[in-house]
Order: sequence, then structure tokens, then C-alpha cells
Amino acid sequence: MRKAINFDLDTKALRQYYRNDESYRIAYKEILKFMESNGFEHRQGSGYVSLETMTSEEVVNIALKMKTELPWIKHCINKFDMTDVGRDYDLSSYFVDDEERNILQPKIDPKIARSVVKNIKKEKTNETKLQNIQMNNIW
Repeated sequence: MRKAINFDLDTKALRQYYRNDESYRIAYKEILKFMESNGFEHRQGSGYVSLETMTSEEVVNIALKMKTELPWIKHCINKFDMTDVGRDYDLSSYFVDDEERNILQPKIDPKIARSVVKNIKKEKTNETKLQNIQMNNIW
């Protein structure tokens, strides 16, 4: 299964431990470069999704590698979550005007929409809970 990584950095700690107070924002570019070189794409904010299927162990190893290659990061992590990515549904089209949506995309049957939501909820498994425990033990 593909994996998602989402993290939160303590910006006060980042100012202290990353090179210097003025350049701390560059840290996010370093993280981007690291994540892309390890098979992830940037999705939004501090969120990344693997391009290919990965095991939880592979992601844990990438996190440990990150800790080694970016030594300042261990002082700055507030939260570092790994999540299994099930089916990916792009709902961006729902943010266009109704007239545009009718032209761009056919209407979705409400029963199908409910079924999709139900399937998304079912995809949360015990493995995900175990992965969160493993990730919490890294830092």
C-alpha cells in the first residue's frame, strides 16, 4: 500500500537547531529534497505521499535515515505520522460553481457516493494503529 507522511515541526526549536534563525524556512526545502529522493511526492503543507507501494518497515527506515541525514530534525519534530493510503478520491471538482460542474463532470449517484465514503471508513485497519505506535517509538 502507498504511504502518507504528515509531520509538524516546532518552529521555535527549528530556529534554534537549524543552521541559524534567519534561514530556518530553508529546512522545509531540505525536507522536500529528502522526501523526493526517497520516493515521496509533496502533496500539501508538511504532507507527502509515496509514489509506489511501501511497507511500514521501509517507511520507518526512511524516517531513521532522515534523522541521520538531517540531524537537527530530531529536536524539532512535534508529530510525525504514517498512514496507509487506500483509494484516492479527488474531490476538487466539488469546489467549482454548479454550472461549471455540470459541464465538467456528470452527476454522481448519492448511493455510490455513500458507498465510497463507507469504503474509505472501512480501510482503517489495526495495521495502521500499529504503524502509529511504531512511528511514535522512533522519536
